[in-house]
Amino acid sequence: MMNQFTETRNMFREATACTYPLSYSDWMSLREDLKAAALFVNFFTEIYGVWCKKKREHSVDDDGISKVMETLMREVPKISADPNRFTPQYITYNMKLRIGDLLRLKEAQNYYDNTVSRYVSVGGDEFDLLDIVGTETDVETEMYYKEFWKVIEGMGEAAQTVIDKLLKGNKCSSKKQVSIIENLRNVLCERGFAYA
Repeated sequence: MMNQFTETRNMFREATACTYPLSYSDWMSLREDLKAAALFVNFFTEIYGVWCKKKREHSVDDDGISKVMETLMREVPKISADPNRFTPQYITYNMKLRIGDLLRLKEAQNYYDNTVSRYVSVGGDEFDLLDIVGTETDVETEMYYKEFWKVIEGMGEAAQTVIDKLLKGNKCSSKKQVSIIENLRNVLCERGFAYA
């Protein structure tokens, strides 16, 4: 069974109807729309060699072929302008760069698409772990804070106003505010929050 690179080479060989290997003048005499395909066939050994060295376990040949053809099409005008670029070394160098870029991007995308869910459910709430990554707090602490603020929000607007006042450095002096703080302390203790 042939791999997709070999199948593509054979298809391009038929489409170009040339005898390979091509000289630079033979390649220049081809129609513009066939030049990238002819480069693929002419430098197949180099192109496929780079692919085999660079690809990863889960690399897809179709992605590699697409990137190779994209690169070859971009290189056709440069090679047409400079015959010194019609070499295996030039093609190999460009393939190493472009295939390496492709595989790095694909690897990153596959990681994000195929990793275990990054969401954690705690007490009916769902947390996105990527929101937590890179912070100084760990996941438990972050969940602790979210649950803490959920309790405060559940206490009503008066409790939120008192907490806001305390966070701004103001003192709570009225009996109503002190009562709200005591009630909040009791609710937090019932929910397992320790206080000093």
